[in-house]
Parts: sequence; C-alpha cells; structure tokens
Amino acid sequence: MPIPQILSWFRKAVPAPEKKNFNTQTGVHFEEVAEMMDALKGDDAASEASLAAVRSALHDFATDMKSGAVQVSVSDPVELTDAICDQIVTGVGVAHMAAIDIVPAVQEVADSNDSKFDADGKPIFNADKKIMKGPNYFKARLGRFAQHARFLSAPAKAC
Repeated sequence: MPIPQILSWFRKAVPAPEKKNFNTQTGVHFEEVAEMMDALKGDDAASEASLAAVRSALHDFATDMKSGAVQVSVSDPVELTDAICDQIVTGVGVAHMAAIDIVPAVQEVADSNDSKFDADGKPIFNADKKIMKGPNYFKARLGRFAQHARFLSAPAKAC
C-alpha cells in the first residue's frame, strides 16, 4: 500500500515539520494540480481560455507559497482532512475515468521517491534544505500505466 510508504518518506525527510514546511508542501501540492492542468487541453477556445487562466493562477500561487511570499494557516482541521481525503479519492476517480492504471503508478512514484535517499535510507539535503536525488535515484517510469488512456485531445490538423 503506497500511502504508508509515502508517509514514511515524509517522516524521514521532515521528522519535525515547521510552518515553513507546511507552506512549502502546500505550494508543491498546488504546483502538482497546476501540472495536471498543463496535461489537459480545452476542447474549444472558451474551454482552453478558462483552463489557461486557472493554470496560470495556480502556477503563480504555488510559486508564491513555495517562496514564502504567500503563507497560510489551517482554519479548520476537519475540513482540511476532508478535502485532502476527497482529493485522493477524486484523483483515483480521474485516473479511472481516463483509463490510467493508478495503483501501480502511485507505487512507482513512491519507489522513485524512496530512491532519493542515500544508502542508509536517509535524505540528502542541499543548502536550501531541499531533498536531493541520491546515488540510486531513478525517475518514475509512468508511460506503461497510461498506455491505454482515453479522452486524448485530437492531434492538430495540418494546414
């Protein structure tokens, strides 16, 4: 089950999270949502314009959160828990609808993240406290889990 593996990774990487870690991770989360939007294309001009506007705003917001220019606090821990759980559930649903084999894909990403640690299973940090890729790092190979994806955008027509 990848969720305990992912949680273990975070506990090793940041055993005593501070507010800056929370804001950075929240920014990274929004950055991933923006990257999901980068992987989508509107089916018409209005849809593409709407997607582009939200995509741009999310990228900007994520960047500002990661840099510390924007900081947030938890106002309702129960609602935050509900939203995080719902994001996991709806993400699995999106993968199902698009015919992406999500369970082994998440395992591949978790294994790739684990490969960032050193030979002793400890994180390697740079001067900015960013986790670096260890000597055994491998990039997640996700193509095989998306090979049957559906609802792909139509290729551009030749003029």
